[in-house]
Amino acid sequence: LDRARQLTNSERRINVGIAEHAQITAAISDGDGEKAASSMRHHLDGMMRALFELAQERPEMFVERDRPTVSRKAYVRAAGQ
Repeated sequence: LDRARQLTNSERRINVGIAEHAQITAAISDGDGEKAASSMRHHLDGMMRALFELAQERPEMFVERDRPTVSRKAYVRAAGQ
């Protein structure tokens, strides 16, 4: 996951990530656990979308023993859609 995160780090994604982290830490500082959890879910959903897009664009990065390790079905299940 860390390697994929590094590979999806465009300038836009970095800026979005910084803003999302700021929302999470602000909610924690405010003692608002529900908002912190919601903000974290939003952040992780965005990372999963970026990871899925990367897997679609660069499937060779997601192959283990000749089988894909990320599928659309797994992404949809993980995202709760």
